[in-house]
Amino acid sequence: MLRVFQVLSGIVIAFFGLPIPEIQRVAKRFPKLLWTIIITAILTLFITTVLIDEQSKKEKRYLIKTIEETKDAFFKERSKRVMEIGQGKEVPLLQSESDVLEIVHPLSDSTVHARQFIKGKVLDPEADVWVIIHPMETSAYWVQPIVSIEKDGRWSTYCYFGRAGDLDRGKYFQVLAVVEPKEQLEEGVILSKWPEAKWRSKVVSVQRE
Repeated sequence: MLRVFQVLSGIVIAFFGLPIPEIQRVAKRFPKLLWTIIITAILTLFITTVLIDEQSKKEKRYLIKTIEETKDAFFKERSKRVMEIGQGKEVPLLQSESDVLEIVHPLSDSTVHARQFIKGKVLDPEADVWVIIHPMETSAYWVQPIVSIEKDGRWSTYCYFGRAGDLDRGKYFQVLAVVEPKEQLEEGVILSKWPEAKWRSKVVSVQRE
């Protein structure tokens, strides 16, 4: 309905602006009426545009919230599977390049919550950064949600350290960031080893609170 009023207001404004003799005669005969119509149309156009913009913002916020809730539910469900995978052979890390890619928070030997922001820096802000979490009592290497990167190279993502609740408290996890992995990664994928990549950060070891 707002779109209809917006379009009609635009048509009225455009119509009375046309150089048609009949319109010009009406304008000379009823100038006050003409200006009242035009001003009303302008106000209606302005108000409907503002309302449509607000409606679009609300719909966008709702869509983003729905997507985030769906993703959160997916990762929480996937965390159960990750923590139930048995322990395998320890996978050695390839050489790290911490001057190119760093994890700055959390620090090694610190504690984390079930959900925790991982923050870091990368030399190239256009780089494709991924974070992988390895619960040390399992053989799972879990790809985390997509990383958000700032123009100055600072990056962050909200990661999952085990299951919600107290079940995984006290357990140890390793965190690794990689850039341009050789194999395409996707959110939530469970790998059997650390992914090979062009650049890697140093591994950060943390304990779940």
